[in-house]
Amino acid sequence: MPNEKALAVDIAMRTCDYGHFQVERLPSRHVITCYANQRFNCQLYVNDVYKMTEVRKVYRFEFVPLGNLETWPAYP
Repeated sequence: MPNEKALAVDIAMRTCDYGHFQVERLPSRHVITCYANQRFNCQLYVNDVYKMTEVRKVYRFEFVPLGNLETWPAYP
C-alpha cells in the first residue's frame, strides 16, 4: 500500500520497529505476519498459557457457587 510505513521485524533478535515484539505473551500482528510469510508455525511462538491444554487445567477443579445475589454485601 502506497501510504503505509514499512516496519522491520528481526525474528532472531525478537525486535520490531513498531516497538512491541510480544504483547501479553502473544506475538504482535507484525511478527505473526512475518512468521506466516516465512511459513513458520505461529503456534510454536505463542506462550503455553494460551494453549488449550493449559486452559483445561483451570476447569479441572470444581467451582463453588457464589450463592444468592441478595446475600452479597453492597458494592460501593
